[in-house]
Amino acid sequence: MNKKSIRWLWRGIAFLGLAALAAQASEDIATGVTLFEAGQFDAAQQFFVAFDSQHPTDPAGAYYLGRIAFASKQYNQAATWFEKAVQLDSGNSDYHCWLGRTYGQQAQHAGGEAFFLARKVKTHLEKAVELNPDNIEARFDLLEYYLQAPLFLGGDTAKAKAQAAEIAKRNAAAGKKAWQRCQQDEVQRPGAKATLSRRAHGGTDQ
Repeated sequence: MNKKSIRWLWRGIAFLGLAALAAQASEDIATGVTLFEAGQFDAAQQFFVAFDSQHPTDPAGAYYLGRIAFASKQYNQAATWFEKAVQLDSGNSDYHCWLGRTYGQQAQHAGGEAFFLARKVKTHLEKAVELNPDNIEARFDLLEYYLQAPLFLGGDTAKAKAQAAEIAKRNAAAGKKAWQRCQQDEVQRPGAKATLSRRAHGGTDQ
């Protein structure tokens, strides 16, 4: 066997080894996902801590540890895990969505850092939608951000309605909820009731 054949042989063995490791990791993680989805968070956490230790470059371990921390309202810890997941796989829409959600929770309990965190919420939710336009959960979160955030932090009712329209294109029932949320916000805004009353009596807005 010549040197070229030997090199190809070793490459083949290495490829098969990596494929076997990937398959094993996939099989291993299924157990943890089952525990998580069953709400057995303590057992799932133990599983994913071990998984993350054994597969430090697999973002799934960090992602599920973030989900567990979020469910336990440990938002600082959740942010650390989701940040790791995004660093390992910046092209995953769900990772950005959950990181944005976590920053939102942190912002609600932050002092002077709230504005900084709010911008990060917007950045990651918009990225989640960009990466997967069919991610309806991310679109709902982004809609809420546009409705609730002040103008100087990117709040924009027109953009919220655009998200509602995009949601409706993909899921009629979800779209109905999205539009109802936009209408609810419109009614609750200062001056909205007076405007609606004028319209109801045939008046016009000034």
